[in-house]
Amino acid sequence: MKRESMAVRPMRIFLNRITPLIALVSYFTGMLSAQQPKTIYVAIRVDDIFMSQTNIQPQEIDSLITMLNRHGAKLQLAVIPHRLIEPQNADGKMKNDLKRFLKQGHMISLHGWNHRHQPTGNTGQEFQDSKSGEWVPYDSIEIQLRRGKVLLEEIAGKPVATYVSPGNDDQLHPINLKALHALNMRWVTAPKIIEPLWADSINSIPDMPEYTWAIDSSAYSAMLDSAKTDFTKSISNSRYYSFCMHDHFTRYAWHNGILIRWVDEFLTWIEHRPGMRVKFVTIEDLKPEYFGTR
Repeated sequence: MKRESMAVRPMRIFLNRITPLIALVSYFTGMLSAQQPKTIYVAIRVDDIFMSQTNIQPQEIDSLITMLNRHGAKLQLAVIPHRLIEPQNADGKMKNDLKRFLKQGHMISLHGWNHRHQPTGNTGQEFQDSKSGEWVPYDSIEIQLRRGKVLLEEIAGKPVATYVSPGNDDQLHPINLKALHALNMRWVTAPKIIEPLWADSINSIPDMPEYTWAIDSSAYSAMLDSAKTDFTKSISNSRYYSFCMHDHFTRYAWHNGILIRWVDEFLTWIEHRPGMRVKFVTIEDLKPEYFGTR
């Protein structure tokens, strides 16, 4: 039998002793890694800010924002800019409200110009006829969106580069995308994606589901169950989740703030999901360099 050299034997003894320790360290390192919470990014949007075609009065969103601030949640406000030059804003309150919300960490987006299809008067779209699919002249689209963008940027003091199409307008239609490119807009929602995609020009995030349209006590639980199911499904293959609401139903005057209570309950449920850490964001927070807001 070949005798082990004096030089090799100490090394073998050392390896025999250290190997179990390495295995033990690896085991606990793996356990700690597995226990690290998964970060989930949650984005929330409200469309039709300053909507006027409703009898739900008074117009306000402070009740919702106060609740969101308690959660540390941020809000993307899709603003109809024409409201800022209408008589109901003669005292400048809407403008001052937006400035206040921005200081609190929320963000504003361009939501069309007037949210009304001028040829038909229909408020369910603005630049595209819902029946024929025809678009108003391109020059008209660009001019009106540019006016709206300027109004919002005067309030924000920085670029407003995110766009939410009004109503049923197809924001992925070439005519619409052409106008957005001309205005250096950087973001739209898109179907069939589960996490934000970043491109050199127009970026896409998942469509935001709407659970609370015309919410009342009879639909409260079903809407909440639907949202919980969607959230669970979304985070199973993604780190991103979002949902949206509409201005008039966020007002406290709608069934004594039922939507506000619903969102409060939903966010509390999200925050207490095991094995994850919730980070509330706006789309600008995720990639500020794309929006000129860094």
